[in-house]
Amino acid sequence: MDNKGDKILAAHGVRPRILIETPYGLTIAILAAKGMGIGLVNPSVVADGMIGGILARPFEPAVNFRALLLRPPDGINSTLITDFIGKLYAARNMLSSEA
Repeated sequence: MDNKGDKILAAHGVRPRILIETPYGLTIAILAAKGMGIGLVNPSVVADGMIGGILARPFEPAVNFRALLLRPPDGINSTLITDFIGKLYAARNMLSSEA
């Protein structure tokens, strides 16, 4: 679990018994789907319903995830890259409006 998640749990007196730890949300979701416990993941990991057996619930207080988009310093991108970045922002906006 990331440092933010650890701090939130500790502030509420929760000490999880962690048996497996991975930084990959997809791995966490698959392990949960296989009945190996629960996990805290970015909602985008399970939003499309591709992983069966997942019961997703909002976590309170919210844990915000941060991602970076790295681009060349000159800012020149192909049409393909520009369109892809637009799709990324649209997906982010859609997911954040569902919260």
